[in-house]
Amino acid sequence: MNIFPFFAIITSLLIGLPSIVIAKKKGYNPYLGVEKLGLQKELIPEFTKDIKLPKSTQTGRSGIYTISVRSTKPIKLTPVQDGWIEFKVNLGTQSEVTCQITHETMGLSVVAMSLLDNIFSQYPVPTPPMIEVGYSGKAAYIGTNLYYVTKSPEGDAIADFKFFAAALPNDTLYCYMDEVGYRKTFWSFAKRLLRSIRVKPTKEDGSLNRREIYFTYINGIKQGIRDQRIYGKDTAYGNVELNINSMFLRGPKNQLKGTEEIHSRTLDYSGNIAEGDFTKYFNTGVASSIKYKVINNTVKLTGNYRNKQLNLNLSYKGQIFGTLKQENFYEKALKKKKSSKAVAYLPEINPIKVSKITIKPVKPSKGKLKLKIDKKISQTLTIGSKGNITRASWKIGKLKIDVKKLKMKKKNSAQKIESKTKNQEPG
Repeated sequence: MNIFPFFAIITSLLIGLPSIVIAKKKGYNPYLGVEKLGLQKELIPEFTKDIKLPKSTQTGRSGIYTISVRSTKPIKLTPVQDGWIEFKVNLGTQSEVTCQITHETMGLSVVAMSLLDNIFSQYPVPTPPMIEVGYSGKAAYIGTNLYYVTKSPEGDAIADFKFFAAALPNDTLYCYMDEVGYRKTFWSFAKRLLRSIRVKPTKEDGSLNRREIYFTYINGIKQGIRDQRIYGKDTAYGNVELNINSMFLRGPKNQLKGTEEIHSRTLDYSGNIAEGDFTKYFNTGVASSIKYKVINNTVKLTGNYRNKQLNLNLSYKGQIFGTLKQENFYEKALKKKKSSKAVAYLPEINPIKVSKITIKPVKPSKGKLKLKIDKKISQTLTIGSKGNITRASWKIGKLKIDVKKLKMKKKNSAQKIESKTKNQEPG
């Protein structure tokens, strides 16, 4: 896990959103808040109803995709626009589940907010949306359950929208259902769908060498995903590193705010950073965009930051490590009594400087390190085997941030991961 930029990601998101309200941790109940909708008692069963998934399995095929789902009707995969393929699934409810998939890696919160913004901009949301975060099959997903109010001459009506976006190794998928009730039914379908998708490899696919998933918790509530990938050879050298951080945060008027950080870095043949491309999104808009190259101890960058154009050369002493060299650095730091020092370029938090990093062992026997960035920001890291980070923790005011690695076993990994995540509570 490349913690230097990841720490900057979370910090910059939270500092940049002072109006965010963090909900208290509660036991998982997909219908939490229904009692606050002001419904008549006889209507509550209608809002909390669920059914078992259909017994029959339907299979649809198109190009590289084969999708098998429980459905009362056959499914058809239909190309739509911009490379997306759509299919609809009938679970035995009045409304169908609509899904789209594309053979492209995209930020999940950006995909989500492209739909959710239409609701938040048009309709009141009477209760805080629930946030769903997890992993099923080979896909990390983030989603929500939310109620919204539609108005008409006949009076107000409450609608129930369920949605998730998922990142597969080379594909992005999203599904939604707009019908009162059936929340447990929808999420049971979602997890089964993610386990069933089959995608044929293409020549355009990157050579994915390593993938790690981390969940982000704010005050004990799971609210985001970090997806870290390394493409290339078995060695560290010449690889491409892709870090995608997707998060939902709760804002005013019971709305969700989607935030996304996408950072791609190419290594040189010594395992250090050679160049990179960083984009930060807020909802669906680009908040900042930076491209840079590292040449002769100078970061040469161009881009947009806080509505200002940048064209800078930043000099530094030392090396800007790639992930594998950084993990080796952590291993060595645990064995030292004194502090270890490094540098890192963090466009996520400050694109106009190269940051100084200090690492000191605090509980070496338990793999604990204290990390500081520019002597201002600190956190505690837990280091696993081969220098890999398994947990990072820090505080921002009254907020406690925890980033925990998902354990992924090679044998039967989909089933074992699913059993651990299916009962996780949403935020």
